[in-house]
Amino acid sequence: MVRAYELESKAAIYPRVVIDPAVLNQVREDPLLRRHGYGGDEEIADIRKMIERGENGFWYVDYLRTMLGELDDPDHWPEVLKLHKQMIIRRYADKESRTASLDKLLWLAIYQNKLVSKITKSNFEEFGLRRGDFEVRTSELSELARMPKRARAKK
Repeated sequence: MVRAYELESKAAIYPRVVIDPAVLNQVREDPLLRRHGYGGDEEIADIRKMIERGENGFWYVDYLRTMLGELDDPDHWPEVLKLHKQMIIRRYADKESRTASLDKLLWLAIYQNKLVSKITKSNFEEFGLRRGDFEVRTSELSELARMPKRARAKK
């Protein structure tokens, strides 16, 4: 519990679920933490498909990428990303939310843009969409302008 508190207060300052590296190590070592018949490396390989290493070195649940991969109807991915972007912009437009959680909103915008940058052009074209429709722009969240350009969106 103490370790969970430390992670939450020091590493998970952004809106994400941080995973203690000790948990990942235990998955390799303890068969009770794995699916029946899976070895530690196999289980970690599957977990790695759902997590991402943050800028501070801690692993976190990559919920957008995981959600997009688990949709019952894969054609719904544009709607998921559109709603996620709208949530960020709506919270930013609310001055009270913006003041209380600007760092979190910036992290979410960068997270959105990073994921969008990994989607192929052909995936957008298949739906008659443009990548820019899903990126959070500085015109929508002006504080993004003070972030390093490569953090805002990796193309």
